[in-house]
Amino acid sequence: MRGPRASWSWRTLGLRTASLAAAGLVASAGIVVGWQLAGPTEVETPLGRASLNVAPDASGGVDAYVPIADWGLRADAFDAPFRLEFEIRSIDRRGALGAASGDGEALEDARDELEAAALQSVLRAFLWGLAVALTLALALRALQPRSRRVRALAVPTAALAVAGAAACLALAALTFDARAFSTPSYFGRGQELSQLLAFLERQRDNDRYSVTFEQALRNFSAYLSEAPRAGDEPGRTVLFGSDVHNNALVLPALGRFGDGEPVLLAGDFGHQGNEAEARLIAPRIAALSDQVVAVSGNHDSNGLMQALAQEGVTVLGREGRLGPDGEYAGEPLVEVGELTVAGFPDPLEWEGDDPDAPERVFSFPELDDGEALEDEAKAELVAWFRALPRAPDIVLVHQNALAQHLASELASDGDGRPLTIVTGHNHYPQIDRHGAITVVNAGTLGAGGVLRAGQEPAGLGQLHLQGPDRTLQSVDLIRIEPFSGQAQADRVVLDVVCPPDDDDDEPCHYEPEGL
Repeated sequence: MRGPRASWSWRTLGLRTASLAAAGLVASAGIVVGWQLAGPTEVETPLGRASLNVAPDASGGVDAYVPIADWGLRADAFDAPFRLEFEIRSIDRRGALGAASGDGEALEDARDELEAAALQSVLRAFLWGLAVALTLALALRALQPRSRRVRALAVPTAALAVAGAAACLALAALTFDARAFSTPSYFGRGQELSQLLAFLERQRDNDRYSVTFEQALRNFSAYLSEAPRAGDEPGRTVLFGSDVHNNALVLPALGRFGDGEPVLLAGDFGHQGNEAEARLIAPRIAALSDQVVAVSGNHDSNGLMQALAQEGVTVLGREGRLGPDGEYAGEPLVEVGELTVAGFPDPLEWEGDDPDAPERVFSFPELDDGEALEDEAKAELVAWFRALPRAPDIVLVHQNALAQHLASELASDGDGRPLTIVTGHNHYPQIDRHGAITVVNAGTLGAGGVLRAGQEPAGLGQLHLQGPDRTLQSVDLIRIEPFSGQAQADRVVLDVVCPPDDDDDEPCHYEPEGL
């Protein structure tokens, strides 16, 4: 009898587990449908008229969006399976000006009313969700008697709906952190996003990066009231990227971010660097901005880089700048606004006549004695940098391994002079801080190449350097959907993610979450 009993016990356990899972699905569906039926909550705030809405989201958080400006911000303010969506419908300029000016009473009123409106919206949505879930439970209970198993779902559906709603609300309350509003992600389209990021950079003061909701609210209000334009602080901000990989489809979306601002590009413009790629990509790269500065990558060729130079791109090399005739001349440095930029061409740039040659290789491991040759390239890079006629503020180096080696060697010198190294090659956005030397990588401008266009975002970055020694203060890591132009940006403040007084012997490494 032990065998049949055991079989019956496992069967019973399986049926009960399946019933609970079904009840959970019905309860969850009821709550989500209830959120949709609840609709947005319309409120008047000191900043203007706004709507608040609750929507399902696995990671939780708060989205604030301004349709009339086509930009918004996202803060991971709590951990719960729903998102609070805040949308400004109309702007009260007087209220926004009061909050932006730092008026304590205005900020307090704005904060209190927004918090009350958010709480009201969340509670309203969950009440609607519970009402729908309980209605579904009653409907299950009212089924015909022969539907006994389905009718049995009524009680667990109701119980799980009540318990789930209470757990979600409790989790949101317990994990809420107002400091998340001081380090949000920004999203928008083209120049609107660039204007927002440039404006926030101008808001720097003694408590610019204080972790207070009031400061975040003040910046938000200031942008609404001033409607600023980009470019008020020229010379210290520059866009950067790498790894286009012949994907001309993404370049129109990238061009909308330039608006004449200089662009630094760290190599891999093509796949092979042949003549067809040069004809396709060179004029489009040159059209990205009024000033484009570039170095080669391991997928580029001398012919492709010459085509870029002929289109007006400043191509940097070890001995100078590449001319339309294919010869390097002049200083190996260029002034970009108030910044001095140098660039090291990739050691694997193809210098032969046929970039499609079967014997061509694209990485050091493919070469005989590849490790020794890579070590030689690293030593040449360091020697080249130390022999420059004057110290640059930014250096372009395509291969990440070479860039990290240069940073490590210069940091070991201990002179404390800041330097920013723009790199690429590995297609991952990341920031590495070696003391005063910072290596930045925006990912891949080519969004994974032509065959993957639309499946991966294009990665673009923006550097903000400050002070007489041109210290890198913050980096905007921008992800762009190539076809729609929709973008999201993470503002990375170096002293926040990598404190300068950190005694760790290893370089500080940062990668944005979710990538």
